[in-house]
Amino acid sequence: MNVPLLRALRVEGARGQHGVLLGEWKTGSGRAGARLGGVLAAPLRLLLSRTIPDTVLSQKAARAADGRRALPLGHAPAMQPRPRNPSPFHGPPMTDSFPLPQKSPALRVVPQPSDANVHGDVFGGWIMSQVDIAGSIPASRRANGRVATVAVNSFLFKQPVFVGDLLSFYADIVKTGTTSVTVEVEVYAQRMRLADEVVKVTEATLTYVATGSDRRPRPLPAVE
Repeated sequence: MNVPLLRALRVEGARGQHGVLLGEWKTGSGRAGARLGGVLAAPLRLLLSRTIPDTVLSQKAARAADGRRALPLGHAPAMQPRPRNPSPFHGPPMTDSFPLPQKSPALRVVPQPSDANVHGDVFGGWIMSQVDIAGSIPASRRANGRVATVAVNSFLFKQPVFVGDLLSFYADIVKTGTTSVTVEVEVYAQRMRLADEVVKVTEATLTYVATGSDRRPRPLPAVE
């Protein structure tokens, strides 16, 4: 049985509702014909104006949009890799070189591989222990005997420390009490890769208390 297939689309125009025959499909010939009436022109232009600009850009509009040669439809432009910002954790940090203080350091030491992690960065705990030792030297002199660390008032790591750096610890008494001594410690590192590169790596303030043989606080001796 030859049953003709007929499909119609009704489009609502600006001045009413019109029945318009868009396409007529014939089963026998295998061809498709289309008849567009004049009444379809205005609704069709309205339909195309709402759909085509959102999906298709003309060659001129594409050039104005991105300043590059427009590509044929269906071909997306190649994605350009985004430039990566250098990570602060890759490579030696950019630092300013400082001159060493014109005074004798309380302590000078070179960290060994056993003091660092697998990447060669010295442990912060090891640096803290050396700062504690350096600060206790002027505190012990002022107390004329044993002292104990009772507070770490501040501790700042300004730059990393690497295996092989020559560390200089400068300690100065900034305050004394009845039994306590407050010491400020500054640590400088001389990078052995560059002999003229000196960086300040640590600042800290610690408080020590003079203790007796019974490990109880005792008054500081008078300054002569």
